[in-house]
Amino acid sequence: MSDNLQLIVSASAARAMSSDSQDVVRRRTTDFWHARDYECFLRMFKQDGGAGFEITYQATTNLPKINPLAPWARFTTSYRFFEIDVGDRTEVYRLGEGKDITLISRPKVIS
Repeated sequence: MSDNLQLIVSASAARAMSSDSQDVVRRRTTDFWHARDYECFLRMFKQDGGAGFEITYQATTNLPKINPLAPWARFTTSYRFFEIDVGDRTEVYRLGEGKDITLISRPKVIS
């Protein structure tokens, strides 16, 4: 969503993030994604947002990236878009479908 909170998270994605779905939907993407990868996501969203796209990115799994003990993983997600009619307006959401998750053995330094 526009405030970087998750709207929908699959049970398998929540497991990959070592959390339950209720915990994951309260997270902000910017607190967990590597900053460079999130910038890439925003560029792809602006360029290919209407058609959907796939991205591979690094993110922490269960702790915010500011925590030096946070375990990191590489995720590949395919984003597609859908619209929901909400009374007098239509809202557009991006729905991510996880393709691949690889745990990274040592923490990465966030810049």
